[in-house]
Amino acid sequence: MIDQRLEPNTGNAGGTGPVATQTPGLRLEVHPVAEWPRLAPVWADLYRQSGSRSFFLTEEWTETWLETFAGRLKVSILVFESEQGPAGICLLTECTRRPLLRLRRLSLNAAGEAVSESTYIEHNNVLCRPGWETAVARRLAAHVLSLRWDEFALDGMQDGPVYQTLKRTLPGISFEEESRPCHYADLLAPRRSGTTFEACLRGLHRKNLRRSIRQYATLGPLRLERAAESGRALEMFEELGDLSRRRMVTQGRTSTFEAPRFLAFHHRLIARCFGNGSIDMLRLTAGSQVVGVLYDLIQAGKVHEYQGAFRYPEGRPLSPGIVAHALAIQYCLDRGLDEWDFLAGGEVSKRALATGSRNLYWTVFRRPCLRTGLLAAARKVRRWLRRRPAGTGSRYASGSPEKAE
Repeated sequence: MIDQRLEPNTGNAGGTGPVATQTPGLRLEVHPVAEWPRLAPVWADLYRQSGSRSFFLTEEWTETWLETFAGRLKVSILVFESEQGPAGICLLTECTRRPLLRLRRLSLNAAGEAVSESTYIEHNNVLCRPGWETAVARRLAAHVLSLRWDEFALDGMQDGPVYQTLKRTLPGISFEEESRPCHYADLLAPRRSGTTFEACLRGLHRKNLRRSIRQYATLGPLRLERAAESGRALEMFEELGDLSRRRMVTQGRTSTFEAPRFLAFHHRLIARCFGNGSIDMLRLTAGSQVVGVLYDLIQAGKVHEYQGAFRYPEGRPLSPGIVAHALAIQYCLDRGLDEWDFLAGGEVSKRALATGSRNLYWTVFRRPCLRTGLLAAARKVRRWLRRRPAGTGSRYASGSPEKAE
């Protein structure tokens, strides 16, 4: 157990409950992952009190991730205790990245698995009682500074007092921050006005959507199927994986659906969560032809569109992503849900159907050492190669950046 006295921040940032106004102190307890069964109720309680209503921070997502990946990583559970009880909780994961360089990396929460099998956490944060965000973040920063590491990664972070405090309280350490747009469609406005989702789109996007729907209608009636039970949801997940693998092959890339642990994670998650209504699998067909499959995570009235895969007919200028997303969003509007979150990325179909956007952050803090210096030099060379004009012989000339390091 590690003790440090800190005052809570007095602002109610992101929370709706009572604000801590006293100075009862804050201590950190570091637990092994074997303590999760005992601490899972603490995690669930702080999630309910927190303002971070993210599926990626739920007890179900976290427990499934631990079951799948914790055996290959060093994971600690950090509980921040005040005199009134737990004020915050998070995971801290240690792994070795870049085996040749032996970079030691710490990651916050359910992250740190190999890129090839990553579940890509988004809307990440530290779960805190309202009013304790700054104090908890300062204590987390002090703990992180006491450990040995080369990189400290914050993946998919929400902006707010935790993130901003961590950036301020890791002195003398450089960091690289990548901001990615997270587009979303507000479903409250059309529900209040009694209009369809299509009516909320800007003129050109509405026109393109209608044209795409007419083109697909020539193949047969459009039908959106929602999996009615977990067995059917798993069948749709397998179909989504097949579509993803086929698409990646055409682009010369490898799909995460090739990774056994990625597949095992989602099989467990679907089995655990489908029955409580927090997972949707949607399948769109035009006549007998599959248009696409969408895998959605639902929490607190918001839909996180976690994964989508589509069939692109050869020789036909069809837009399966736009059609599938638009019909799925309308379906969620009809169900009474409040927001469709496309998650991070700037794809055309996301921008065309979004009514707003927010940013998520992928930030890596790096301590100065030979290993991080070599990695920085390698990154500069790679960026230079990517900037070279096409036709110079570089295979990076027209390539897209990796999703993660």
